[in-house]
Amino acid sequence: MNNVQGDCRCGSLGFPAGEDLTLATGKLAKLNADGHVVLPTANTDITPYVITCGADQGYLCGVTPLNSLSNSRVILKGTCQAGQLLVAVGDGRVETGTLSGTAVPVGVAEEDGVEGQHVLLRPITVGARGAAGSAGAAGAPGTNGAPGAAGPAGAAGAAGSPGADGGLFYVPVAGIQNAPAGANLLGKVIVFEAMSQSWASAFPGMSSLAYALVSGLVTRDGVDLAECRLLWFPGVMNTPVSMPSAWISSDEMYPLIPYALVGIVDSGNMDGSAVLRTGGSAMICSTLIRVLGVGGGVMFGVSYVNV
Repeated sequence: MNNVQGDCRCGSLGFPAGEDLTLATGKLAKLNADGHVVLPTANTDITPYVITCGADQGYLCGVTPLNSLSNSRVILKGTCQAGQLLVAVGDGRVETGTLSGTAVPVGVAEEDGVEGQHVLLRPITVGARGAAGSAGAAGAPGTNGAPGAAGPAGAAGAAGSPGADGGLFYVPVAGIQNAPAGANLLGKVIVFEAMSQSWASAFPGMSSLAYALVSGLVTRDGVDLAECRLLWFPGVMNTPVSMPSAWISSDEMYPLIPYALVGIVDSGNMDGSAVLRTGGSAMICSTLIRVLGVGGGVMFGVSYVNV
């Protein structure tokens, strides 16, 4: 018996209500410092539960943890369509939003919804927003005007570039074995091999430990870097995955929609490189992505082992 984990629980839970929650069924909730269930006060609050049985203050309140393995119903503000990203309103409800906002992402709608509906959604986990870019340099002062009159103010400097996505990491291009030259590396899947302890572009990989997608190319301090997004670890299921949907090829037979499977296929460039594509029978790796939702140019899903 594992005594360390002996008091852990899964599924529905019960906590004392930290405020009057008799009419709060279907709202997002969190625990206060006393370990009591309360509603959020801002759309940036982390709310890991949805209330399933409300209660008056001090009485036992039923909650269910949000988990991508199971969908949940949460009260909707406004309207939504299936596949749209839903974010926290700040009062326990959800509304449509984007990853670029300040509100915490909650899940992807699995049905159309209207104001006040307990809308069915699939909880998701995404990376934190990157830090804001630094301020642009001040513009040069304007030239002096005629004697006695002040010169016009200089134009404002350009805004700094936004910070990087929290889910990105960088690999020197020179350190990727068999990497296609230049921009041909964009959109390719690379694999980390156990034997060589390095990233490689050619498939199949030898004793693969991890897979990643090259989504950008940058140069820093004179070194060419591949901007990468981690896809999955071979054989591990239900790892949350999110990426721009533009990097995934699809067609009418295998559209990029919820519950579609996305896998690694040969790029067709005759160089051993590989890309991501929906459906098909030519998948190189048995670990795939099960799509949970597509919205705002972003695909959300979890790793899935195709046995």
